[in-house]
Amino acid sequence: MTRYDRHILFTALAFVAVVLKDGEKLQKGSAKKVMKLTSLLGDFCTDNVPSTFSVEASSSPDVNEIECLVSNYIADLRTKESVFLDYDRQTLLKMYEELLIQKTRHEQQAFYLIAPSDMIASNILRLAKEQMRRENRE
Repeated sequence: MTRYDRHILFTALAFVAVVLKDGEKLQKGSAKKVMKLTSLLGDFCTDNVPSTFSVEASSSPDVNEIECLVSNYIADLRTKESVFLDYDRQTLLKMYEELLIQKTRHEQQAFYLIAPSDMIASNILRLAKEQMRRENRE
């Protein structure tokens, strides 16, 4: 069951529960009740019956799978202009990281082609100082 499937199921169950409690006439704030109950249902089912309500692809994809997911996502965006990302949080974070890495590589290649040595040295100094500040905060 995907994360999106779970959300639909829990929202439907929460909606039915709120309608049964409030009667046929929904009151102001019923939507908030539904969303709160949806969250509670999700937490309850994940904690108490994880084998039934586990999210698909909970095993962490490797680097090649992430690169493939990113490539497929970009291809879908080109053709459809809108694509829903229905992956677990860990996969989404890895996809985000992969795109950041690709962006950085692209920017570095352009920098390497045009940057004079003194600019490179200046950037090294700036990055070293930033790292020292981060280490001091930790």
